[in-house]
Amino acid sequence: MRKSADMRAVTARDADSPGAWIENSTLELIQPLEASERDDAFILAVAFTAEGESCVSLEIGFPSLGDADWVDRVETDCVASSNSWKQLAQAARGQSLVKTVRYRIVVRGGARFRDADLLAGPARANTRALRAMVATPTIDALDTALREVKARAKLASQVDWPFATAQALAAVIDGSTRRDALPGVQIILKALGDRHSWVTVLDEQGRLTANGQLVPYRAPQSRLQALSEQRVVGWLTIPLLAAMGGLEAQDYASAIQAGLAQGQDASACGFVVDLTGHEGGNMWPGLEGLGPLFGADAVVGAFKPGPPWTIYKRETDGTGLWRDDVARLPVAVLLGPKTASSGEAIAVAFSGRPQTEFFGRRTGGFATSNQNVPLGDGMVAFVMTSEMADRHGRTFPKGLAPPVEDASDEDAGLRALAWLRTQAGCH
Repeated sequence: MRKSADMRAVTARDADSPGAWIENSTLELIQPLEASERDDAFILAVAFTAEGESCVSLEIGFPSLGDADWVDRVETDCVASSNSWKQLAQAARGQSLVKTVRYRIVVRGGARFRDADLLAGPARANTRALRAMVATPTIDALDTALREVKARAKLASQVDWPFATAQALAAVIDGSTRRDALPGVQIILKALGDRHSWVTVLDEQGRLTANGQLVPYRAPQSRLQALSEQRVVGWLTIPLLAAMGGLEAQDYASAIQAGLAQGQDASACGFVVDLTGHEGGNMWPGLEGLGPLFGADAVVGAFKPGPPWTIYKRETDGTGLWRDDVARLPVAVLLGPKTASSGEAIAVAFSGRPQTEFFGRRTGGFATSNQNVPLGDGMVAFVMTSEMADRHGRTFPKGLAPPVEDASDEDAGLRALAWLRTQAGCH
């Protein structure tokens, strides 16, 4: 590599210490590309130590066709090292017509570099060396994610895997634990382009976290809503459920059935199922709780590809709700843009059910199924593997929309009640 002309010269310092000492310089390598290399990914990686306020950043750039300006480029933040050895990497891909790639290492202050850990070139020729720079626990977790995602993800065949792999390796280059693979796994899942695959860390009880914070449990709510002086309906508000199992999942299903029982005790002539705030999580406790509205052994949907969704009555169930007259009650389902993932799964289960109508607005468009992939140390990837289909085989790639969309959740609720007043038993 050579220094840029507009920066200070490379200096010598502590000749007996390993690595080259660089002060306030930009080191640059401009490399012409063979035709076979122009669609490749490119990587730049260094190992360095810096003192005080010093920091290092990396840049990979490509020229615009027929222009000397470097308009297509990516760069890292300027990273300090706290006087210890640190690794930094970047990956980029140019357009197929580019004929040159430029690598830059920018040093602000002073930093020492290990020559053996300097990589610059096409990913295909340097991926093995880049992998060797990553600690074993981190690379093991990343390899597990790559293997499982390639084998399971519905859109795996559409991914540029050499580039996604290079990006993921660059993101975890300085990792030392399994959890340090998290940013690399996020890159892999984002590369699928399905908008639904994601990764998180579970707490000790198996509950989801978001940005390191526990997703709080919210219980389903129920109330009675008057239709007239003589008639009432039950109103069930179903929120997201972050728990993958355990007591919270049981309590969630039980709270929904308690709301159904409240309606039955009051001779409710129908129900409103409000999914406008159901943003995802675990779909099964919601379907279990709402089971009496579908009927025992009802097939309410399916994964495509995958198994059908069958509603089973537990042998120990003593609620008295599993009756034909309950399964025939009219149900108004409220949807909205926040209705997503498992919230959409519940909506799909109601699609095609007799005596059912949808109100509100189009859902979020995440009516797809994710498989759990444990990555160790509490990390779990959720990989999109199939679409959700209703009992008639219809899928919903753009979400579920009511026949008439409402301006607000309040308007949807009012129209739902008006519809219920027209149904048999609610006059």
